[in-house]
Amino acid sequence: MPQSPCIVGRSRTNNYRSRCRHHIPVRSSGRNGLVKQSNPASTPSSFSAIRLIGTNDLAYGRSPALTADGIRANLDELQQHFPDTRVLLLGLLPREASPTAPLRVETTKVNRLIRDCTDGQHIFYAEIGDVLLDGNGQLTTAISPDALHFTARGYALLASRLDPELDRLLRPAR
Repeated sequence: MPQSPCIVGRSRTNNYRSRCRHHIPVRSSGRNGLVKQSNPASTPSSFSAIRLIGTNDLAYGRSPALTADGIRANLDELQQHFPDTRVLLLGLLPREASPTAPLRVETTKVNRLIRDCTDGQHIFYAEIGDVLLDGNGQLTTAISPDALHFTARGYALLASRLDPELDRLLRPAR
């Protein structure tokens, strides 16, 4: 059975810590998305990781295809270093208020490209960002004042969708 999970990511991950009933620790990742470790020997060979990466790549002008390739490479690297780790790859969360805004459209394209990364044994995929949108597909300021980072309400909504996915991730492998 995998050990307790940790969320691996950057600024958007820090507020999950107190929102999920699983009380997940957060490990910050560097610019390349890999886990920062001051003492690599302290990382168990088998743990569960929740990956939330890629949105900054789009903001820096990378194409959806290149962003998806980077996510796949990151998963490959994680599996190479930690082959028994179970990974929950989250689809990119919505950015920008409008569903037709450029970064939102690109986010949707990346999600279509990365959803096939799952193998059902070590890598699992979930899109949970739709819970942040109103009935018209808008990301409102009540959920994300800057159309990127979330309010307490936004994180609570995400946590409500993340908890069942974590139950699935933490279920013993068949």
